[in-house]
Amino acid sequence: MKPNDKTHLQSQVISFLRFPLIVAVVFIHTQITAIGGIKANLSAPFQFAGQFPIYETTVFLVAQIFARLAVPLFFIFSGFLFFKKCDEFNTSSYFNKLKKRTHSLLIPYLFWNLLFIVLSSQFADSIKDWLILFWRPASLQLWFIRDLMVVVLFSPLIYWLTKKTKHYFPLTLCILWLMQWWFKIKGISIEAFFFFSLGGYFSITKKNFVELVKNKLSVLTMLYFILVLATLLLRNCEYVLYIRRLSIVAGVPFIVSLTANCIERKKWKVNSFLEESSFFIYAYHIIAMRTLEGIFFSILPTTTEIKATILYFLFSFLLVLIGLGLYALLKRFLPKTTAFITGGR
Repeated sequence: MKPNDKTHLQSQVISFLRFPLIVAVVFIHTQITAIGGIKANLSAPFQFAGQFPIYETTVFLVAQIFARLAVPLFFIFSGFLFFKKCDEFNTSSYFNKLKKRTHSLLIPYLFWNLLFIVLSSQFADSIKDWLILFWRPASLQLWFIRDLMVVVLFSPLIYWLTKKTKHYFPLTLCILWLMQWWFKIKGISIEAFFFFSLGGYFSITKKNFVELVKNKLSVLTMLYFILVLATLLLRNCEYVLYIRRLSIVAGVPFIVSLTANCIERKKWKVNSFLEESSFFIYAYHIIAMRTLEGIFFSILPTTTEIKATILYFLFSFLLVLIGLGLYALLKRFLPKTTAFITGGR
């Protein structure tokens, strides 16, 4: 394979994964709602209500294990793309990147958070309260963009430390993340700093992360699912958080390797519409979830464990399908507005 082919495969992996990872985020957030009047108590991870054990185990496996790979991968991709083609990171390039991120991150962040505040009538009484509503976003999924914007502000430091220490910088952050030794400040997230810096490391050092893991699919598959099983079986154990973080360490390269192999063998291919719609579904789905859950579960009440499990998947996919339909309509009839509220994507 020629070098440009390897680079193309890396880009294809990032493009392909955007949509399924957003679907995973929807699955994470769907499970924190009351289902049919039954609070599953999964908003506090690893604590089980005990009423519907099959449902709770299924949701734990999907939302607390598999879907938890989404955010780290998004931070990795963001860091990789931020430093891509950045041979020299100087003041000029830094401010040019900040200007671009104003359009792609800050403006959509302000728009979607304000829209959620208006629709949910969460108005503040003072400037301080308004600032809190935007620092701790009312639309809960927007914490990712907030943390990403904070990390971007520190990008010169990340670039300098990566240049000076090479792999030792992301390795140090990895240890801090595994042990959760970090500042207890909203927005200053060790998860964001580690995975963004890891993605940045591959761009800054000109390393191809897909080529690094593509031929290790068998080993990564075995390791990941051993850790998944351990997390599931030990979910009520005091140290399960550490096991789950180890499963993410194995799961991230597993997903990249699996995707690269399937794309290379022509089993999977990038769908440009799904890729473009990803940010809209991410931004809109909490509003839709809060709006539709009462109607949905009044029409389809949960009375048995099997129904609870089916409705969990059905409601999640319904949110995604409605999002795709709305995005298609907006893109067709209001293309400029759509670009504005999705950061030009």
